[in-house]
Amino acid sequence: MASELEAPPYERTADLLGDVLLRFPAVAAGGVRWSVLSATLQKAHKKSLDAEALGFSSALSAAHALLPPGFYVANASDADDPIVAAVDELVLVPRPGAAATWPGHYRELVEMVLRRGNLHRGATRLLASQVKRLSTRHTCGALSEGSWDYFLADGRPARVRHMKRLLAVIVELREQRRAWAVTLGRAPSLVDCALAAPLTVEISAPPSSDLYLCVRQPGADGCGGARARLVGARPLLLPPPPGLVAEAVEGDKIG
Repeated sequence: MASELEAPPYERTADLLGDVLLRFPAVAAGGVRWSVLSATLQKAHKKSLDAEALGFSSALSAAHALLPPGFYVANASDADDPIVAAVDELVLVPRPGAAATWPGHYRELVEMVLRRGNLHRGATRLLASQVKRLSTRHTCGALSEGSWDYFLADGRPARVRHMKRLLAVIVELREQRRAWAVTLGRAPSLVDCALAAPLTVEISAPPSSDLYLCVRQPGADGCGGARARLVGARPLLLPPPPGLVAEAVEGDKIG
């Protein structure tokens, strides 16, 4: 017998949409197009975001109804393909494995270095090998896994399985977010304030060649080591401009 307490027929789709959104770093900057979310949800869970099939008049209407708390329509000018983003308060709370909360991961790393690291050549540095342990014992534990399964802004899947790669990706995301904000001339937000401290991943000189996280002081050049490079495709926050072929990504080959 039908009940007023019965969930809407699309409630399961809404739940899965929330899970997928948490795997998009782009929701913390330029956002993700509804068409990309639709294709990603179809591939990952065999669920459709087709507005008509779900009983909505447009994709915009579907987005307003299906988006979980913390996500919103950032650009409603295109009712057929709106852009979805996340509020600062959501992305600043780090969650294990949730790439959308990378600003929270970044802030956690900076605080970890400043509280537990040592001064070296005008910078504060921390061995990267300590991150998992410190995250588990002294913070929320969001970095204890040291891995991500996430989506690029155009919906392509990517995977990071090693802490070194994860740290490099988080630092790169910070650089892309800052460049995006400058390009748009945006006033600093809570996320921008959390990303203000310059964090680098550096390798000490041989023979030790240890991996360090470094927070530079004003005027300092860093920890004195070489910057660790992100090998593989860059984690695109924003889709490439039309006509530009993005660097190839082979699914789980990133990390």
